[in-house]
Amino acid sequence: MAWAPPPLALRWSGPLCAGLSALVLAGAGTVAFGPVPGVAALAVLGFAANWGASWVSAVLSRPSPSPEAPAHRAPAEAPQAESRQDDPGAQEATGPATGHAAVPAEIPAEIQATLADHLAVYDRLFERAATDTASVTTETEAAAYDIMTSLREVDGAMSELLAFLDLSGSNTRVVEIVDQTDQQLTENRQLIGDFLVRRDEDVVTCRQRLDELDVATAQLTRATDGVQAIARQTNLLALNATIEAARAEKAGAGFAVVAREVKELSSASAGTATRIAQDLASLRVSIRENFASLVTDRVESERGELMKIASAIASLTENMERLVAHQRDTLVKVQEESARIAQPIVRLIGSIQFQDVTRQRLQHLEGIFAAARTHLHALDLSNPLTKSWPDARSFAEIALSEGPSPPRSAAKQNNDIELF
Repeated sequence: MAWAPPPLALRWSGPLCAGLSALVLAGAGTVAFGPVPGVAALAVLGFAANWGASWVSAVLSRPSPSPEAPAHRAPAEAPQAESRQDDPGAQEATGPATGHAAVPAEIPAEIQATLADHLAVYDRLFERAATDTASVTTETEAAAYDIMTSLREVDGAMSELLAFLDLSGSNTRVVEIVDQTDQQLTENRQLIGDFLVRRDEDVVTCRQRLDELDVATAQLTRATDGVQAIARQTNLLALNATIEAARAEKAGAGFAVVAREVKELSSASAGTATRIAQDLASLRVSIRENFASLVTDRVESERGELMKIASAIASLTENMERLVAHQRDTLVKVQEESARIAQPIVRLIGSIQFQDVTRQRLQHLEGIFAAARTHLHALDLSNPLTKSWPDARSFAEIALSEGPSPPRSAAKQNNDIELF
């Protein structure tokens, strides 16, 4: 009777599924909660130990019959078959009476060679799974360390920037400069307003004084003209009196004295009028000089006020330059710190995006183990025709295929950021 043990999947499906589930859960936990050193490696080792223990248990559970066992097995099988037919529960537990519980003395060489090929593939698969899982764990831990380092660098740069802004008193200084500028603008507006008012008042006052002086000098000029006219008439009268005294000879001697006195009086009046005219001329010159002095003083005063306004405007310009310089220094510092922050942020983005690479690699491993489960279910040791078994080489190509992305160290050397 041919050797027909139970199918391989019936004995190994439980341990195999347990090991695969542990591996998948460990990989999912690594991606979701960060690097947990040793979790994935322990899962792989647990799976390998579980699978190996199942295999050893299956092999050791087969009894080694003696050479005379086939001769004595036939009489013993009849009562067992009858008891299985009478007891359906026992028949379901032990299998049909065709004899799957029988174990041959040895496994055929062809089956042994095929099983050795398959076991070699599984051995390489477990080695590959352990290596990839350890690599994923190591690289995930390194990525997490890079993330923490980048975050510390960003935090340090931000702290320095905030400290610089606090130290420079940016807001306080800007408010002070703006307040000073506003105060100076108010003072300048007040100075200009006062200057214009005083200038208008001075112009009106000067015009009034000039008008008064013109009136006074005009009156004096008319008075002088009157005195000169009287002097001329008096002189003419004295001349007539002299002529008449000459005609009267001795009788007109008194008239000659009167005429002489009148003539002297006329000369004195003419001299007085001349002096008055000269005094008026001097008065006009003095008025002009005083007016010029007044204008000069006023110009000097206005120049002083204009200098104050110019100084206030210069101070305003200086404040604006200080404000612009302060803002420029602040912007330069912010730009420098932004450039410093940009580099760790780029590294941080790269490390975060690499977690998707880890997920893809774990999904790749999950696909390989799914193919392994399918391969195990396809192995049927009850069929002695090994040609109908799955091809170990095609499964080896699937099991040893590369993942979807290179290791993180290679990508990091090229300074690349993978986008997904």
